[in-house]
Amino acid sequence: HTGERPFACAQCGKAFAGSAGLLVHQRAHTGERPFACAECGQRFRQSAHLAQHRQGAHGTGRPHPCPQCGKAFALRSTLARHAQTHTGERPHACGDCGRRFRQRAHLARHRLAHTGERPFPCGECGKTFALSATLLRHQLVH
Repeated sequence: HTGERPFACAQCGKAFAGSAGLLVHQRAHTGERPFACAECGQRFRQSAHLAQHRQGAHGTGRPHPCPQCGKAFALRSTLARHAQTHTGERPHACGDCGRRFRQRAHLARHRLAHTGERPFPCGECGKTFALSATLLRHQLVH
């Protein structure tokens, strides 16, 4: 393992060790979600996320109950994230303004407000967006 990351995203420059990682990442820019749940139709970028959804939402495999409220989860990590709703814990702090978040992904999304980064361009008109979801909503107008 050399740490080399020769596969770079043409849109944002993020680099990956393998082409598969780049392919999955590019779906964040395109909004592509090729893996669909046969039971409810919800779509996912990665097959692993579909598998987690199926086990948690439609399966009987929810062996991790919350001791506070009894809600059960398929994954221990999901239970841990849920538990923060009871404790109010917000371990991820913004270095610029001090605002705190429960999840690292929410902090990363917030940081875009400080950096002004808008890595999701519309292929139709060129307008850029900070969030892929906002780009997808915008694309409905074309």
